[in-house]
Amino acid sequence: MDYRINNFGIAIYDNFLPYGRVKIESARTTWAVTLDEAKAHLRIDSSYTADDNYITTLIKIAQDIVEKETSILLTEIELTYIADGFLDVIDLGYNGNDVNHVKYFDTDNVEQTLVENTDYYVSNLDYPNATIRIYPAKDKDWPDTFDKPDVVNIKFTAGVSELLQDAPGLIQAMLLIIGRYYEMRQDIITGTIVNKVPLGAQHLINQYRQTTI
Repeated sequence: MDYRINNFGIAIYDNFLPYGRVKIESARTTWAVTLDEAKAHLRIDSSYTADDNYITTLIKIAQDIVEKETSILLTEIELTYIADGFLDVIDLGYNGNDVNHVKYFDTDNVEQTLVENTDYYVSNLDYPNATIRIYPAKDKDWPDTFDKPDVVNIKFTAGVSELLQDAPGLIQAMLLIIGRYYEMRQDIITGTIVNKVPLGAQHLINQYRQTTI
């Protein structure tokens, strides 16, 4: 893919930018907090089931908030990264423990599959809260691709359930968020300031925020 470097040192591609986007491959089936754990935190007897669907929804909302605030996925989900071309280093943007495949369309527009540790290698899989990064193998370059959008396809498993053992604060933050929304079901309550994220939960979340050095 042809490109030129402009006066600001930015690579300008002649036809399109090699941007990347991520789509969900399959729905998530496990969550960081179970229904029983949430009900225990809310001090709801297990025999009372009228609010089970609502509490389950709050679990998903709470995990979504925590994950967006920290950029750490707490449980596994299948994702696919799609891009218009290869970058020197492909940062998938999510933590995880498995890259299922790296595929691309060659210059003849034929789909090819790269081989891990032969054509490319993956870093940061040993650090469950770090994003997955993919590099070309030593002394190799990424292959040339066909001139069309969405020419690169990387399927990977994001989220590491084992991380929860070392991140009790994130579970507690989820429980605090669940408790806030369970008790306050209106967006505005007269005479009360309602924070989107409870201050206690925000304090816990801040301990796990990803920072760039």
